[in-house]
Amino acid sequence: MPVKKAPEILVLIFAASFPTLAAWVYFVLFSGESWMLPLGALSKLVQFALPAVWIWLILRQPRGIRGGSTRDLISGALSGLVILAACLGLYYGYIKHHPAFSGTPAALGEKLKGLGADTPGGFLVVAVFYSLIHSLLEEYYWRWFVYGRARHYLGIARANLLSSLAFMAHHVVVINSFLPGEYFWSVTIPLSLCVAVGGVIWSVLYQRSGSLYGAWLSHAFVDLAIMICGYDLYFGGGS
Repeated sequence: MPVKKAPEILVLIFAASFPTLAAWVYFVLFSGESWMLPLGALSKLVQFALPAVWIWLILRQPRGIRGGSTRDLISGALSGLVILAACLGLYYGYIKHHPAFSGTPAALGEKLKGLGADTPGGFLVVAVFYSLIHSLLEEYYWRWFVYGRARHYLGIARANLLSSLAFMAHHVVVINSFLPGEYFWSVTIPLSLCVAVGGVIWSVLYQRSGSLYGAWLSHAFVDLAIMICGYDLYFGGGS
């Protein structure tokens, strides 16, 4: 590895690990506390500012985000709809009635209250934000930056695998916060691995097209499925 590349390697290591640490701090350590929302907002600001600061301000590289073609958007939409259907089928056919999720509505309610989103209207605002805006920010962060830069050092396959596992890691923290500890290996990890598979798919879409928009559209559909499940768990009586 050329020495001049070492600073970027350190930045990528930080970028891959910071979201997991941040999720543990604001989503677990300060869950339900007045610090939860400010810490969450601050961590997101640091996370999503990092790629822009590194690429455009420090490296001064005029590297833009390429627009998507109709073909890219169709591929993203189709993959997203397939995953959405799989998510809803898994939820209504299995997860909703699994004993691991018996306490999830109460845990979800605690998190929603911390966000001021424990009403249908508040939940809708959060759902729209995460499905449309946060999903784009995550694609910019994980696919455009972490995967996009790591592939120059690791190659396409290893960069895809490692960036997708890093993308999965903070979801382990989030998912596990809604479940009893005894279900960590039997439920939390399998569901988190599904997130990693999503990361692999979106990296492939990005790699093939050079555009984030197909991956973003696919990701948005998946987040929409998650929000539908979350709404049913909390407002629909859950399991």
